[in-house]
Amino acid sequence: MDIMEIFQRSFGWIGGGLKVCYYIYQVAPFIRVIKGKLNYKDTPVIHALICYINCLFWYDYGEFMKKYEIKIWNLINTYIFFALIAIYLIYERKEYSEDSLYNAIIFTTGSWILSLELSLFSNRKIEIILMISTIIEYASLIKFVYRAKKEKNYNLIKINSIKFNLLSCLFWIIYGVFLRTYIIFPNSIGIIVSSALIWVHSKHRKTYSSEEKEAASSILANKTEKDESKNKIDFDDRKLDPIKLINRLRNKNNLKIKI
Repeated sequence: MDIMEIFQRSFGWIGGGLKVCYYIYQVAPFIRVIKGKLNYKDTPVIHALICYINCLFWYDYGEFMKKYEIKIWNLINTYIFFALIAIYLIYERKEYSEDSLYNAIIFTTGSWILSLELSLFSNRKIEIILMISTIIEYASLIKFVYRAKKEKNYNLIKINSIKFNLLSCLFWIIYGVFLRTYIIFPNSIGIIVSSALIWVHSKHRKTYSSEEKEAASSILANKTEKDESKNKIDFDDRKLDPIKLINRLRNKNNLKIKI
């Protein structure tokens, strides 16, 4: 391996490391389950399963193409999501032992079959499968955008995670250009999706932030207006008797006036 090839492959190693950083953000909900701060049913386990299958396919692709930078990073990602799904199954076992056992059998058997079947396909078919699995993974992010829009809480979109993915896809595209590999196309989808999510987060976060400021200003203005109206006293001597004026001052300001 000459220096130029090492330089070209370095983009893959960097891109793979950034992808791991992107996936690490998805560990947080499962850590909260372990700490007892979140119910296991509220974890994004379906999204984790989709990512697991996609990473497993990419690992097999790296093995098939003898691209170790693709193989090793996706092997790490596969183990990450395997652990997350295992956490879900462990906590599911406490409530539904039989269902947890069936799901565990299906999960492990399915993983083994998917790994074997992919190696039997031609290179072209593997590329099509990878494209489909990548599209499905990014499509599963839509529910987070929908939830953020519904709850008007765009912090639900882990924007730092998305930025890691954007950079990862960029490095993988450069890697693909140098080595002329198929990896360019699925990562181009990642660039588009990540850029769109960053734009949505930036736009709507500013919108809701300005709305919150306006609402706070309105509440403050109403409160001030009410306070002023409470303390307002009519000093028109033609309509107000001096004795009534003294009584009002006593009631409102708790003053002790000696006559």
